[in-house]
Amino acid sequence: MSNLTDLFRTLSEKSVRLALGEQGELVVRSNKQTLTPELVAQIKQFKPDILAKLSEESQRVNSIPQQPRNQFNYPLSATQRRLWFIEKYQSFAANYATTAALKLTGPFDVSVANQAFNYLVNRHEPLRTRFIEEAGEPRQVIDTEVSFAIAEHDLRHFSGAEQDVVVQEHLNEAAKTRFDLENELMLKVVFLRLSENQGVLISIIHHITMDAWSMNLFSQEFVQAYEAYANQVEPRMPELPIQYLDYTLFHQSLLERAAPKQLTYWLNKLKSAPAFHSLPVVNFVGNETDNECAYEYRWYSKETAAGLKALAGRSGVSMFVMMHAIMSLMVARYSNQDKVLVGTTFTNRQQDELMSLIGFFANTVALYSDISDNPEFQVYLERMRKTYIEANANQDVPFDAVVDELNPPRRAGRSPLFQIIFEYEQAEQLEAQMNELHLEPMYGDKQHVHANFDLTMRAETSERGLYVGFEYNAKVIETATINAMLATLEPLIAAILNDPKCAVKSLDMGGVNVISSERQIALPQQCLHQRFEQQVLNTPQSTAVVCDQGSFSYAELNERANQLAHCLRALGVGPGSALGVCMLPDIDLPLAILSILKAGGRYIPFDAKLPQARILAMAEDAQLTIMLTQQSLAELFEGQLNVVLSLDESGLQSALQGYSTQNPAVSCSTTDLAYQIYTSGSSGQPKGVLVEHGSVVHYLDQVALHYQPPLNSIVTTSIGFDATVTSFWYPLLNGGSCEFPTEDSVTEQIRHHLAGAPKLFKLTPAHLEIFSKATKKAQFDAAHCIVIGGESLTNQVLAPWQAMLPNAVFVNEYGPTEATVGCISHCITPAEKTGHTIDIGLPLANVEAVLVNDCGAYVPNGGIGELYIGGPGLAKGYLHGSPEQNERFTKLPGLSGRFYKTGDMVCQKLNLDGNTRTLEFIGRVDEQVKLRGFRIEVAEINALICTHEAVELSYTCVLNSENNEARLTSYLVTEALPEAELREVLFSLKASLRQQLPDYMQPVDYIFVTELPLTVNGKVDVAALPGAEKALADSHFRAPKTEVEKTVIEIWSEVLGIPADRIGLDDNFFSLGGHSLLVVKVLATIREKIYADFNPTQLFDRLTVADLATALNAAMAQNSVAQALSTVKEAEELEW
Repeated sequence: MSNLTDLFRTLSEKSVRLALGEQGELVVRSNKQTLTPELVAQIKQFKPDILAKLSEESQRVNSIPQQPRNQFNYPLSATQRRLWFIEKYQSFAANYATTAALKLTGPFDVSVANQAFNYLVNRHEPLRTRFIEEAGEPRQVIDTEVSFAIAEHDLRHFSGAEQDVVVQEHLNEAAKTRFDLENELMLKVVFLRLSENQGVLISIIHHITMDAWSMNLFSQEFVQAYEAYANQVEPRMPELPIQYLDYTLFHQSLLERAAPKQLTYWLNKLKSAPAFHSLPVVNFVGNETDNECAYEYRWYSKETAAGLKALAGRSGVSMFVMMHAIMSLMVARYSNQDKVLVGTTFTNRQQDELMSLIGFFANTVALYSDISDNPEFQVYLERMRKTYIEANANQDVPFDAVVDELNPPRRAGRSPLFQIIFEYEQAEQLEAQMNELHLEPMYGDKQHVHANFDLTMRAETSERGLYVGFEYNAKVIETATINAMLATLEPLIAAILNDPKCAVKSLDMGGVNVISSERQIALPQQCLHQRFEQQVLNTPQSTAVVCDQGSFSYAELNERANQLAHCLRALGVGPGSALGVCMLPDIDLPLAILSILKAGGRYIPFDAKLPQARILAMAEDAQLTIMLTQQSLAELFEGQLNVVLSLDESGLQSALQGYSTQNPAVSCSTTDLAYQIYTSGSSGQPKGVLVEHGSVVHYLDQVALHYQPPLNSIVTTSIGFDATVTSFWYPLLNGGSCEFPTEDSVTEQIRHHLAGAPKLFKLTPAHLEIFSKATKKAQFDAAHCIVIGGESLTNQVLAPWQAMLPNAVFVNEYGPTEATVGCISHCITPAEKTGHTIDIGLPLANVEAVLVNDCGAYVPNGGIGELYIGGPGLAKGYLHGSPEQNERFTKLPGLSGRFYKTGDMVCQKLNLDGNTRTLEFIGRVDEQVKLRGFRIEVAEINALICTHEAVELSYTCVLNSENNEARLTSYLVTEALPEAELREVLFSLKASLRQQLPDYMQPVDYIFVTELPLTVNGKVDVAALPGAEKALADSHFRAPKTEVEKTVIEIWSEVLGIPADRIGLDDNFFSLGGHSLLVVKVLATIREKIYADFNPTQLFDRLTVADLATALNAAMAQNSVAQALSTVKEAEELEW
């Protein structure tokens, strides 16, 4: 220890308290485990300096004076006010009653226990305090005389198994307990007698009365009082010099001095913290029904606990800091989020006289961690120690004051600032022997009926080992995820203990987690054209291709393709050759593709709608010398390539008649290249992906196995898009036919075929949106197979198609071009409505999926990470690939074969047994929609926007303004309407979104368009969208019109101190400077001036004047109807 300052910091962080005794001696207060020999030696070393420092401070620090009890009621402390407000005005959002259960073995006398509890109730004022509301302000009333009694239940007539059930029922009921703050004591005790010498004692305590420290003190004093009364003597405990009320009044004056400096610390510390965690979630909550409290826990060995304590000792940190660091790291690794904010509570007992008091002293603080630089665990642990020390030094300022000052985004039903909290105890739970009576805590009973946070992580160490329990909202986080986190904690701790200098993002969390299909299929032994030739033998006269110009049977298509292949062979085409195909949908298109493969070459498809310069740039990159095309497109390549063959040119068609119709005898292997498709490159230059025959055939075999689609298809996508492989090649290899509609008739052809026999369709989500608009509300009975890929699929896009095609099979298919069309798929059930985005499913047969973090370490089971794909479907690589591009095809530690680094973020969802249930697409690693640190789900925004009757489609993204400020922007597809009507649409839409989305998810700019531009691959063409300058302005001020609106503004004006004429209908209460405590005054005045029975929980959902006025009008109207119905009922009863 280098100096006295470092020693004081270490002692504070370890909760070791130093004080002066009555004779000026040094008094050290701590538990034996924390006070190690090394620490004792350091205290002795600096003892003279410590005594001098304590003596100096004792002259400066005022003791807490005892206040006279000459009033009927008194103000609440800041922490009490927070709980009172939540309990009173957000009753659905939290339950701050805590249950603690003791297993009693031996003779237990209820009458003696009643004496002990009554002694404690009269000893500590908080145990006989009630909380009332006076003029909109909470006040506490301390009763002078109360009588307390245990509720006793005799369960001796039940069998042992029955008793277990009944005990659990009582525990569940205890967890549901709601206290009447105004009329009840904040303590209830239930005794369940199981036999003459066995029972369970359940204590139910409201946190507004006591914190965790107080509960331990309460348990210890109960044991002392019980022992005394059992021996028929009065308890002998030191008299309390002050009570919690004295602290409350003293602390208010202390805050006036300390708050400004401490608030500045928190503002600087938390300015970069995320508003919400990014753990894998089911859904975000927003009302009472979206909360289901659950609890899972696990014990870890004594050796694990001992190892952590030893490492904590060597590192100079407490077990609190050690476990908080590990828990925060686990959250970061599971969520793939470097910056994590976890709440905790500090005892906040700065003066010695507070140590023996019961009360709610604890204050909630936010502990911020950042592992973006991937530090060693030892370095990370030291950072967490410093964070703890800083937070401890700034713990006086109430949590609500920090929240109000930061004014973070709020969302109904979720805690602001953080939604994860950590609690740590070290063998503090009561376990005692009183003569023949043994008291033992019951673990696993720490649950509520309502989860106060998304996740509460608890850790305790005792002689039994390390206990970790997770209380969570099962409507937000799945039980399977919680179980996986608890299971992963063991290997994580083992890795830390094994190598504390390991980088935190590289620490092993359970090894490699390979996600694969249970099905395995044989690898193909034939090339594409060979499989086609086999099908020709099977169904020679069946129709293979249909187009406006006519059709080909399998035999006709094969013979003509053979003639062209022989022609190409004569031109020098053979194995390794690359030939371009640039054609509009036409009967000659499949002829061109087949002939190139039969000649031994690979085809490179180009979309004819691409700009000429881009087509020629790709042709030059591929070093093409031959292009197969049509006469209408031939001029694009004149003078650019050596050979340009227009297949619809009569001279060429005549010449081909002279070539053989037999299959060319060309040697071919499944490892030969079948095609080369160009995809967009990050550098702006397209890159050619090389795909082998075996990879394509393997994918098409998967389609047959997993999708079992109809044999016939309609080709709706460009040949330059690898999604076309499905609808083009699958029929030709399985005896079906593929139809090529002309570009002008695609929409009408799709509608026509939907009404016909079952077919295979391969579409993108953008296509679904456009075609559903064209087909209106028609319904078709055919059992089509709709395979959807190319981009993220949402329920909002899919729902109209499910309604239109009730008998169809819908498949959400995921696969980058580098993994050959599709490698992961999900067959969608009709009732599937989980989340806004449809899951991408599980890997196809022989495919392996692995999730990896940004440092190359494996993501823990059930976490979020970048998707790597392995298996026989991988492309060979890139043509002329740069080292950076080729690195995307890589090896992974401990695994065989190559894997492709997709650049896509994916979440692994689990079954309860820990196996993978499905995968969820999160977004691109380099293009995740984040704004001011918040991860934004644009699918949710688009879905809500499209509920507006005037909006047909929506596309939301982040655009940069002229001053480079990121702005959330939504493009709205509507009919061509006058600007005045568009403004009305915008007003009503924004009002609706304010009620359903937090501030940070509400678009800033809205741009109206009549259609969304699409790329040739069927995706939204972002580059072609109009810029932010086209956003519809919304700068007008809306003044109040109705009496209710005017009254609400008057109330806000009075409470906020803002002139009423500066408050408009669209102004937000919190944006104007409001905070939670001012809400109480607003509510009280609303009830006084407008409507006495207004539901307070609506205040946080109605944060603008217009929304609040609407809610008030609706509440009053509903009440009027209820009164009218009541009057009718009374009249009917009188008449009867």
